[in-house]
Amino acid sequence: MYARKLMPVPERMSPGVVWDAAELARAVDEIERNPEAVIAAVQDLDASVLRYKPNPQKWCVLEIMAHLADVELVYGFRLRQIIAQPGSIITPIDQDEWARALNYTNASVPELIELYRVNRRANVRLLRELTVADLTKAAYHPEYEGDFSLADLLKFMRGHDPNHLRQIERLKAQAKAQSVGAQQ
Repeated sequence: MYARKLMPVPERMSPGVVWDAAELARAVDEIERNPEAVIAAVQDLDASVLRYKPNPQKWCVLEIMAHLADVELVYGFRLRQIIAQPGSIITPIDQDEWARALNYTNASVPELIELYRVNRRANVRLLRELTVADLTKAAYHPEYEGDFSLADLLKFMRGHDPNHLRQIERLKAQAKAQSVGAQQ
């Protein structure tokens, strides 16, 4: 049904995962802390590293940061949607089209950091109010052709920042290697 390349479909919770209050608290703590490592990795980068792309189809660090700031809005909406309107329909996003149409390469890193932080704080505030029973609330996700629960959303949020941090670190190393190679 969806021919376009959309945001990767979040992993679903494996059937054997058992959520209790301690695991929920650990997940929310990780979600709360994860942005600081990403921010530390990007805040002092120069423009050449921020804009380095290994090839035109890949994102640069600046685009990743803009994506992280925007996806926090997506998380916030989906979180609120599932809590307030279980059974509703989630709208998939085309992350590459967002990057292009929203001019991610023209973004300001300090503004992106501020948006990322403030929206994450708002989302964490809501996550801290969840109970283990709430984690079964779900909305229909067209890419799954099935339900996507709050537990699924937490799992995705928990792994999303670390995944992009690894990507950022690879890009920084590649940009540095290219710079050193160009100087020799």
